[in-house]
Amino acid sequence: MNKVVLPSGRTHATAEYDSASGRLTSTTDENGGVWRVSHEAFSSGSAAYAHAVGTSTPAAYWRLNERSGAVVRSETGDATDGSYQGGVDLGLPGAFADGDDTAAGFGPGAYAEIPGDVLRRGTDLAVELWFRTSEPGVLVGDQGAPLGGATTSTGGWTPLLYVGTDNKLHGKFYTVPALTTTPLASVSTVTDGEWHHAVVSASGDVQTLYLDGIKQGTLNATLNHQANKYTYIGGGFAKGWPSTPGDVSFFPGQIDEVAVYDRPLDAAAVASHFRARTGLVRGNGFQYRGTVVADGPSAYWRFDESTGTTARSAVADGHASGTYNGVTLGAAGIFGRGDNPSVYFGGSGSVAVPGESLAGRTSLAMELWFRTKKANAVLLGSPSARSRRTGGRCSASTRPESCGAAS
Repeated sequence: MNKVVLPSGRTHATAEYDSASGRLTSTTDENGGVWRVSHEAFSSGSAAYAHAVGTSTPAAYWRLNERSGAVVRSETGDATDGSYQGGVDLGLPGAFADGDDTAAGFGPGAYAEIPGDVLRRGTDLAVELWFRTSEPGVLVGDQGAPLGGATTSTGGWTPLLYVGTDNKLHGKFYTVPALTTTPLASVSTVTDGEWHHAVVSASGDVQTLYLDGIKQGTLNATLNHQANKYTYIGGGFAKGWPSTPGDVSFFPGQIDEVAVYDRPLDAAAVASHFRARTGLVRGNGFQYRGTVVADGPSAYWRFDESTGTTARSAVADGHASGTYNGVTLGAAGIFGRGDNPSVYFGGSGSVAVPGESLAGRTSLAMELWFRTKKANAVLLGSPSARSRRTGGRCSASTRPESCGAAS
């Protein structure tokens, strides 16, 4: 329907549509007012965030979404379960939309104990979580003496992540020498009662602190786990640390989605995790990816890069990456704008991908999505047998308008 005309013959309204999707884009009312319609959007929510964390293979992942009980369940199995202590408030609104997953509330004497060996497997590691508070306190503590009933700090201790009396996020793994390596601190304050994403990551002797997906700084020092035995969420010893929230400190706020990795998280992974919580998408790109991966593809190129020349495979741990040649990245994909883009080829571009997935196989399948208005277009081909690394191309020499995920 493009126009509404009244019995008098006067135009009441006109409508314009997107030629590709058929969706209404704008309408003009009887007074000449133009009303534009945005693309539909849905919160990616907790499922998308959990998927983003899972693709980074955490050693342990506590969602803190229990409604009752004393067990802090880990997504990586019973061996990494923890326990709530001191009256943690469960079932509170979490980092996602209301009604979508929950968080745990902490305060004086309340904390969660988690298996410490997960954290101390090596010197390449990372700790990640979401938090909300208006006051200082220790988010994650690692120490040599128990927290329960303690009135002063004893033994060795490291508040890995904490909000200091300067109202900033602080983070650092214990280093040698400890006194000459000040913990990293956020640029801005975090005691605003809003949800914030925190990551402290270590790769050898280089540590990095991130807040809300943005790197806050790095330091160089040798990491040392001391003789610590106990690891806590929501509390810990912090005596002597800069802007310390107290000798024995408990976190006065909510914590959600705590993950520990036995490898570092780079800037790209941290930014991806942060965006997964609040990203607005339309369509079903997330569900489609899960469906494809569930069938165990040997390679799967989503063509969702926005820069660079590398087409990364969503499986095979990056060993099946391809190369973009003369294409335009970031075109609207099959799920709609904002949800996983595609590649535009324009008649001469191509993507060369490793040929190992095809070599020597007689039982196989290949899958992709495409859109074009022209005939005589090769979508996927293996033009020669020059070597086992010869790449099939999507598209090698023809003109499909865009090519979506291929597997």
